[in-house]
Amino acid sequence: MPIEFKFTKPFIDAASENFITDIQIITLECLKEFPELHPKTIKFSYTKGFACAMTLKATETTYNIGYNPEKPLYYNVLGHELMHFAQVFSKIPHGEKSCDVYTLARSELFLDNPPCYIDLPAEIENYWDNYAKDVRNLCIDAIEIRKTNRQYIKWVVKEIKKLVKK
Repeated sequence: MPIEFKFTKPFIDAASENFITDIQIITLECLKEFPELHPKTIKFSYTKGFACAMTLKATETTYNIGYNPEKPLYYNVLGHELMHFAQVFSKIPHGEKSCDVYTLARSELFLDNPPCYIDLPAEIENYWDNYAKDVRNLCIDAIEIRKTNRQYIKWVVKEIKKLVKK
């Protein structure tokens, strides 16, 4: 069954037709990386920030995502928001930093923009394309490390900083 997209009036007023088409296409591509999620409806609301998953109002079949249509579309941002739903409906740890770690580890699709909540050195943030795959590999390792060490976020941040010194 296809996903139904809904848009609030403020979102429609702020977004171009192309943006509305693009956000649907990118969301569907991102959802392919989340086989545990089965939304029937995704509603986009206008937000002044970049994006925010409104999981408090979400059910397993209806997701609410706030997005600012004046900002660029990134797979990473939409993937991050979908990861919030995965956090709610599965056993993925909650929190923004863990959401970034798990999003980057999930798929190379989400490497199109640096994460927002993991503290990145300026060198890595400014030259993200040069570091993205290495950071992703560290996030994959961090999830494995989490099985025996709950300080996996501190570990991954420390390891990411070492990338600059290479």
